[in-house]
Amino acid sequence: MCPTCERRRIAKNDTVCRTCRRFIAEFIETGRIPRRPVPLMGDVGLTMGWLGVSQDRAVTILGGQP
Repeated sequence: MCPTCERRRIAKNDTVCRTCRRFIAEFIETGRIPRRPVPLMGDVGLTMGWLGVSQDRAVTILGGQP
C-alpha cells in the first residue's frame, strides 16, 4: 500500500502510488501548496478531493498535525 494515501497499491520499485506521485509533482514540489504546520483549508480540501483521503490524512500529507 502507498505510504502517502494508504489507499492504493504501489509498483514494486516505487515509493508511492502513481496518483500520489502526480499530486506531489504538481502541487508540493512546484510550491503551489507549501508545506505548513497548519495547512490552509483550501489546500486540505484539494488534497482530499485529488487523493480521496480523509481530512486528517490530508493534513498529515501537507505537513500538519491532525
